[in-house]
Parts: sequence; C-alpha cells; structure tokens
Amino acid sequence: MTKAEIDNACKDYENYMFERKKVGVDTFEYDNLKMFYKVVYFLKNGLEPWYDGIKFFIPKAGELSKADFITKIKISDDFFKQINYNVDVEKFVRNGVVNPFDATLDFKKISSYLKGHGQINKDNGDIVFPNSGFAMDLLIMIHEFGHAANKTSDEKVKNILSEASALYVELQSYDYLSGIGYEREVKFMKSWRMKLLYEDSKKYLTILSALLSRKDVTFKGETDYYSLEMIKQEDFYKIEKMMNYMLGFPLAIYMYNMVKDDFSFSENINTFNKNLADFTFEQSLNVIGIFDIKKDLIEKIPELIETYENQRIKKIN
Repeated sequence: MTKAEIDNACKDYENYMFERKKVGVDTFEYDNLKMFYKVVYFLKNGLEPWYDGIKFFIPKAGELSKADFITKIKISDDFFKQINYNVDVEKFVRNGVVNPFDATLDFKKISSYLKGHGQINKDNGDIVFPNSGFAMDLLIMIHEFGHAANKTSDEKVKNILSEASALYVELQSYDYLSGIGYEREVKFMKSWRMKLLYEDSKKYLTILSALLSRKDVTFKGETDYYSLEMIKQEDFYKIEKMMNYMLGFPLAIYMYNMVKDDFSFSENINTFNKNLADFTFEQSLNVIGIFDIKKDLIEKIPELIETYENQRIKKIN
C-alpha cells in the first residue's frame, strides 16, 4: 500500500468503528490504540534481536514422533495436573466437548494445520484441534485446552486475557514436552510463534501509528513506512484478533516467569481464569500482580522476552 492508500484505509476503518459504536458493539482495541501501540512497539523491539539471530526451524516429517489420540489425551491431562492448571482433560472428553478433526501435517501448508478453538460455557462448548497422528498435535491441543479453563464473554478484552492464559500453558508445555522427548516439535512451535509475532508486530506498528496520527494530535510516534509493502487493507480489520496475541504473549511470559520463581503463583492464574468473565480488565490484572500495566508490563516487554530467551531458546538452538 502507498501512504495515500494507508490514509484511505484509516478513514474506512474509522468509519467502521464509528458504525459499530453506534449499535453498541465493543470497540476496546480502537478505544485503546495508544496502549496497543506501546505494546506492539516494545514487542517489536524485544523480538528483533531474536529474529535477527535465529534461523526459522522446520523439522523433517520423518524425524517427528507419532502419537495416537488416547496417548495425546493422557499426556495433556498429566501436563495440566503437573502445572496446577484447572483443566480436567479427561472430563472434557467424557462430556463430549472435545472435537478433534482429521488433519495432514504439511509444513508447506502449515496454516491449514495450525488451527483450533477452545471455549467452554456452563460445561458445554467446543474444543477443536488437529488430529494428524503426530505428537505435534499436542502443542495445539494444550493451547486450546488452556482457553477452556476460563469462560469468556463477548467483551473483546476478555478474549485478550483468555489468549494470555492459553499462551501461558503453551509456554509451559514447551518445557514439559521437551522433557518427554518432543524437542523437535517444540523447537518448531517456538520459532514459528516468535517469528509470526515479530513480523506481525512490524506490520501492526505501522497501522496503529497511522491510525493514532489521525486520531490523537498529541501522538508523537513514528509511522514505520518501510514495511508498507507488508500491509493490506484487510489487515485493519484484523486488529482485534491480532491484539489478543500482541498483548497476550508478554502477559503469558510474565505469568510463566512468576510461576517459575514461585510455583504457588499458579493459584493466582487459576483465580484469574475462574473470574475472567466477571472481573474488569484491571481486576484481572491485579489478581496476577499487575497494578500499573504500563510500568509493570508494557515497558518491561523487552526484558520479559530476553529473560524468556535466556531460559528457554538457547536449549533448542
């Protein structure tokens, strides 16, 4: 897109948000553009050294472990018990809310494989993940079961918090699954997750900066126009979904580090999940010890990523 096309896309998106507000649709991300700009700014800066220094890892299919569905359910159930996370995998299976779909593990078409959904409301719901016959499925399974620990609502901010919780168990699963022999699977998922987040952070830094330059005359950020070629108009309408990951990832690292330092903190995460649908954004953050999101989390994102890299990434290089 050209600069003029970006400006027109901003106008279209603003009109879209205005129409949604008129009918009472939640526009949390648009109402908090400045906060999300800071999140994405610090995320990009924190991930950049990692991105520049590591080669994206794609394993050979012949090197990957296979696992049947019953084995994967047993491993997932044991995992959640070990990290003290309130998900009863076997109960969900018995209740019929677990719905694996037949999938082919093809790294050339990985986006069609890396799909899932996890939502439970009043003990009903749908937990969807690929069942390819490979142990790689476990990484998506565990993430989606992580969502099932909390009952989400239509509020956009609750989706962000639910994503943070699911990403937290994904980070925990890297340690657990590596420890039982699935190092290649973990190495792929780690590098894929961080590569995608870095590339998206560059794209959305440009979009958020362009929107803020129009919306807030006091905004002093820089529009990252070198990445204009990466942007399409439909990316503006993906802001809500992408912010789940942009804010969710550093929140997940924060929770991961807190539990690593003191395992009893895992009870705070269970409380966070239990009350997610009823608590405000601020109340949920308070439960896990964040009282000033800017100082306690956003400004520390590069530090969180560096700590996480030092603890885990070196083991898979």
